Amino acid sequence: MEESADAIKNSDDSGGYIGGVIEDSINILFEIAEEETDSKMRQALFAWSLCEAQKKKYSDFGWDDTLLDLASCLIDNEKQEQELLDLLDKLENSLEEKYTDYTREKYAMIKLNLLKQRGNKEGVQQFLEANIHFTSFRKELIEQAIREKDYAAAKSLAYNGVDYDTKRHYVGIVNDWKKYLLKIAQIEEETETVRKLSLELFSRHNPEIKYYRIWKNTFRGKEKDEQIAKLIDDYRKKNAINILTSILIEEKRYKDLLEVVRKSPNIYTIEKYEKYLKSQFSEELVKLYAQGIISFLERKTGRKYYLEACRILRKMKKLGGEKTVERLVAALKEHYKRRPALIDELNSL
Repeated sequence: MEESADAIKNSDDSGGYIGGVIEDSINILFEIAEEETDSKMRQALFAWSLCEAQKKKYSDFGWDDTLLDLASCLIDNEKQEQELLDLLDKLENSLEEKYTDYTREKYAMIKLNLLKQRGNKEGVQQFLEANIHFTSFRKELIEQAIREKDYAAAKSLAYNGVDYDTKRHYVGIVNDWKKYLLKIAQIEEETETVRKLSLELFSRHNPEIKYYRIWKNTFRGKEKDEQIAKLIDDYRKKNAINILTSILIEEKRYKDLLEVVRKSPNIYTIEKYEKYLKSQFSEELVKLYAQGIISFLERKTGRKYYLEACRILRKMKKLGGEKTVERLVAALKEHYKRRPALIDELNSL
């Protein structure tokens, strides 16, 4: 492992072979830590772990943290525990300002696990609360409060998390807190809160349809249809295409989906939604693809783009557009006489 860590710094390990050797070595060491009962062997491995964790050759790849975890699994007495705690304090104090909270959180997590190993429940609780600014610590406190059905405490922790991470512009983590708030709202049957949070979680650049379904299922009968129609209209006005098309696909409103695609006949947009449209609108797709290819070749030159255009032409044939493809190929050959590479690829169809 030591030799591999030295070698990887000056090697092209894009295949991951050297890294794999190190990972396998680490896994073996953890197995030893779990199964070894000989005190001298455990002490030697503990001392080695502390020593190696301080070497830069490991920190460059994140293995220093793993070695500290290994050391924590080998502790057999208070002296060893204090040695590890002292090292963690030393490492944290030496961190440069450029380091993110990740490293500090990792050190804190090791300390937390030591308290848990000791069975110090009061100490665990105090340490969690003192380090609530770390995401994993706040999550643990929220999950603990939910298990204990202390929903007021869980909500307070989550709302404070939203405020804290909104200021840091950590959108992904803010959504994690909203997911907890949604879960609690569902438990407490707070319908308006469920609607608000599920729609917020759905209305992202890469929408998750499960949150739309949660929102939708809070309505019944005629009101459901009215609310869905209103939501579709809102997203259409906002030109929120990803969100809009997700709803249209979920509701199987393929004619409306076709209209969205028609407004932007880009070959990749058409291709993205083809599987939903081809059974009913294959002829229309062929026409849209033809428009898309013309626009594509106006902007792109080079064999890789010509190959892409021909790939789409083959898709058009499969959709029943053989005659359209024949006419389009003839027109392209005439229009782009001075692109021999394009003519060559078109002749291969």
